[in-house]
Amino acid sequence: MIARKLERFTDEGWLNLVGGCCGTTPEHIKLLVQMAEGKKPRTKSKLRRSIVCGTESLVIDDSTRPVIVGERTNVLGSRKFKRLIADGKIEEASEVGRQQVRRGAHVLDVCLQDPDRNEIADLTGFVETLVKKVRVPLVIDSTDSHAIEEALKRTQGKSIINSINLEDGEERFQKVVRWRGVMARRWS
Repeated sequence: MIARKLERFTDEGWLNLVGGCCGTTPEHIKLLVQMAEGKKPRTKSKLRRSIVCGTESLVIDDSTRPVIVGERTNVLGSRKFKRLIADGKIEEASEVGRQQVRRGAHVLDVCLQDPDRNEIADLTGFVETLVKKVRVPLVIDSTDSHAIEEALKRTQGKSIINSINLEDGEERFQKVVRWRGVMARRWS
């Protein structure tokens, strides 16, 4: 499945390197090699930048690297933030994000994937408050396509989506990247 999916990327000339990760077997690598054999690698783009935005734009190019990602608005990475969310202290939790921006974060990673709570309810309530306090782009960090969609409805500008993968199959992946044709043309 991965070799078939990546074949489109190699056919379009979007890849320079294909390989494996956790759980990759020699058979996986063999299939990737067969798929990529004889295909031309990606050619270097003249324009090397991305633009994301909250209420303010952030151009990501060679002059702005490294981009600093504030990771404290993540229930999986911050006990304090997780406790604030669990206690319903959304205002205080959003202050965690604001402090990260004051300390130099260019974007904020927002993850509310707590298996003991309703992610969509937590995420929508938090994002609605956070966007009133920060102007930077957000990284919506979730594997739930419905949670991502609800968060994007509440963000201004162009956010970054994190945690998209093929671990649970292509159908779930396609739900998240259903606008892939538009994105693919933009990034090529």
